[in-house]
Amino acid sequence: AKEFEHLDEAMLETFLAQHSSGLLVLAGCPEPSATSQTVDVGFAAKLLTLLRRRFRYIVIDLPQSMSPASLHVMSRCQHLLVIVNFFELTTMRDTIALLAGVSGKYIGRERIRLVGNRTLPHARSMMAELEATTGYKVAHQIPDGGAAVLTALNTGEPFVLSAPRTPIAVSVRALAESLQPSAAQEAEPPPGSS
Repeated sequence: AKEFEHLDEAMLETFLAQHSSGLLVLAGCPEPSATSQTVDVGFAAKLLTLLRRRFRYIVIDLPQSMSPASLHVMSRCQHLLVIVNFFELTTMRDTIALLAGVSGKYIGRERIRLVGNRTLPHARSMMAELEATTGYKVAHQIPDGGAAVLTALNTGEPFVLSAPRTPIAVSVRALAESLQPSAAQEAEPPPGSS
């Protein structure tokens, strides 16, 4: 957008909100379609550059779309976590299309991880079907969080802090820990950096 043409580190700082946990959040548009229509590749590239100068870890929540800006962000990721609910057929269809569209073209297969969300025991057959269709194994499963998730949504307190012993909190922490680079990987520059 025009008002962000001169985005720099000082301007970016004014848009960051700090959570009581210490994490900083840069909120986007409430409607994903609004973001994909207003964010161009140049802005996405500039924003990523500024964020990388300041932060070691950056988590970006992208819609399952293939807008030019989303594709650029995906191509610059260390890890692309594709979150899928196995009991929603439209989500599974969109996941298959997304993986077919980006894998090997915008991001290497080795950097993509398929993550099952709200997994339930009866979803095993759908998970197996998705793995067979895409050629990706589900790298991690996050169980249904039930009341812990609803409480987190209503209070604004992440369940990993408010209910740290629940299965969903334990699973999300394990996923985050699985993304930590090993000592050997720490020495290597990220893909696409100079």
